[in-house]
Amino acid sequence: MVNYDINACGGDVSVNETTGYLESPNYPRNYTADTNCIWRLIAPENEQISLKFLEDPNLETGTVYDYVAIQNGLTEDSPLIGNYSGKKLPPEVRYVGNKLYVTFHSDLSSELKGFRAVYSISKYCLYSQSVR
Repeated sequence: MVNYDINACGGDVSVNETTGYLESPNYPRNYTADTNCIWRLIAPENEQISLKFLEDPNLETGTVYDYVAIQNGLTEDSPLIGNYSGKKLPPEVRYVGNKLYVTFHSDLSSELKGFRAVYSISKYCLYSQSVR
């Protein structure tokens, strides 16, 4: 198990505003090697959180090296939504819930630009399609 220092970067985020941002440390400059960040996003009970990367990330390729992991819940044991590395734009995470656990990890070698993502909240809706 990897030890994360939630005070170095990341943190608990009470998502009460419509939008906000998550960034790798030093973005848009290079993040440092051997960095671990955790963000725990918590919105009000009747809200849902979405997370969208704003541009192609620049992370060392391979999820054993540098990556961003997004999980459904508030702990490292929560179900994995996606694990992203490399330079390909990840899909938007449209999550029908009010909690996300986001991890950024970099190994000991490469230092690259990293990522920037925007989170947003909206009212929870049981049906995502409009009724005609």
